[in-house]
Amino acid sequence: MTDATNEDKAPKLFISYRWSCKEHEEWVVALATSLVSLSVDVKLDRWHLKEGQDALAFMESMVTDDNIDKVLLICDRGYVERADEREGGVGVESQIVSAKVYNSTSQTKFAAAVLEYDAAGKPLLPVYLTNRIYFDLSTQERFTLGLEQIVRWCYGRPFYIAPKLGKRPGFLNETYEASPENAVNASRLRATQFAGYTSRVDAATDLLRSIEKESSSLLLTLIGKPDADELVITRFLDSCSDLDSVYQAFAVLLNSSTNAVDIIHGFLNDIGKHWDSHPMNIQYSKLDNDALRMFAQCCLIGLIAVGIKERRFLEVGEILAIPFFRPDSDNRTGKASLWTSYCDTYYILNNVRNTRLQNNRISVFADVAKDALLRIGTVTFEQFLEADLTLYLRSILEARASQAGPAWYPMTGVFATHTFGSLPLFVHGESAAFWRRVEPMLGVDGVDQVRHAIEPYRSGEKNAIRFDYEYLNLPILFNVEKLSNR
Repeated sequence: MTDATNEDKAPKLFISYRWSCKEHEEWVVALATSLVSLSVDVKLDRWHLKEGQDALAFMESMVTDDNIDKVLLICDRGYVERADEREGGVGVESQIVSAKVYNSTSQTKFAAAVLEYDAAGKPLLPVYLTNRIYFDLSTQERFTLGLEQIVRWCYGRPFYIAPKLGKRPGFLNETYEASPENAVNASRLRATQFAGYTSRVDAATDLLRSIEKESSSLLLTLIGKPDADELVITRFLDSCSDLDSVYQAFAVLLNSSTNAVDIIHGFLNDIGKHWDSHPMNIQYSKLDNDALRMFAQCCLIGLIAVGIKERRFLEVGEILAIPFFRPDSDNRTGKASLWTSYCDTYYILNNVRNTRLQNNRISVFADVAKDALLRIGTVTFEQFLEADLTLYLRSILEARASQAGPAWYPMTGVFATHTFGSLPLFVHGESAAFWRRVEPMLGVDGVDQVRHAIEPYRSGEKNAIRFDYEYLNLPILFNVEKLSNR
């Protein structure tokens, strides 16, 4: 019998060990008891060898019995010495086991539990088991993990399994008339672009570069076209795979030790260059840039979402602190642009779409972003909403310092007006140690700055962003009273 496949049936395990001292025997019994409590049917001489039975015959029957699923060899120094020298009961058993190991086709029935290491740091194992798997039970700290590994081995349920084979990629049915470079950069191939790179950082960097080069395709020419708002939204939703690739690249870079801040900032900077661009001597619609603007805004919000998810608050804070360059029409000179410039309230798109469809939606961007995030997997809409509101808080903090109004309008906040609880990040922020890590992302030094900035909204002196008739409850959303209290 091989691995147990019936989950309702407890696998049978025989434990082989050397009778040395009482302490060692009691340790083996304790191990066996733990395994039994985890639904492994352990066969142990201490329990199953009856008076008058031959001990060697019992061991031989256990090792050769096809009804025994697994055999675990407890390898301390004494066991290994007797096994290699073929002495005593262990030696006889080793001759049987070694023959089974060498001749077995499945080679999954026998494994060792290592209790000691030699002076060179190598596990003490019989020669015939030197190159086979073993479980490390050498210390109390390693025992818990080793015990779980043994149970998984008995049940044929390892820690790691190979992923399921995916579907045949659709791009195999397509050809490209453009250059090979353009074919490699095509968005439909981006899902496989990490493959083949020796460095995931290099792959992520190249991925962002190729997406930035193609971002101008999000600029549309809509003058005189019917249903222009639908064309904007369709073009943006067509870029969802690119958006997911951007988020994946952000995660790789933020978790690397390279210059992630410069690479990500450079990508956002280059995407932002197209924010106000429009072709010369061609009629221009105010909707022409909205698909690109939505994409760029989702890239920035997604960066915060990934940063929160990966706990990379310092790096995100550094990216937000560096001004962006917005070029003049000559593309040679320009002006500084802050991260808040990546926010657009889309009044034109809202008005055009609501007028055409008569659906009176409060935020087209929120609706479309939610639809987009349901199509991808790296960032959820809930994480995106939290990131959008976190940027709103940072803009409030920056506005307080400059005596101006907040420059970030959290368009997805329409889904947070009926809230009775706090955002996850700010619940975690009740821990003083965790909150200190979050502060660089908000650009603050101390929780009191947040409390002072939110106090006017708590007292009613100021009103937060309102969606229709509902205001955002900032003191509750940001858990202001409980921040850094633990």
